[in-house]
Amino acid sequence: TNTLTVQTNNIKQATIKIADVSGRNMYEININETTHPTLEINIKQWSSGIYFLFCQTQHKQFVKKFIVKNEN
Repeated sequence: TNTLTVQTNNIKQATIKIADVSGRNMYEININETTHPTLEINIKQWSSGIYFLFCQTQHKQFVKKFIVKNEN
């Protein structure tokens, strides 16, 4: 798939960032309660490899690792 889907249903305010394994920022967005509950991020042009999604809210932060496999 060429799209990464991120569910933000119950997040009132947060910053979401995605970085590649070398730390290069690939995507960043600040969300709030008016943001659509699903983010669709186009990853078609991203190289295959390991990426990290960082989510920082007022009370929590978490990191999720994922792998992109694009056929170039």
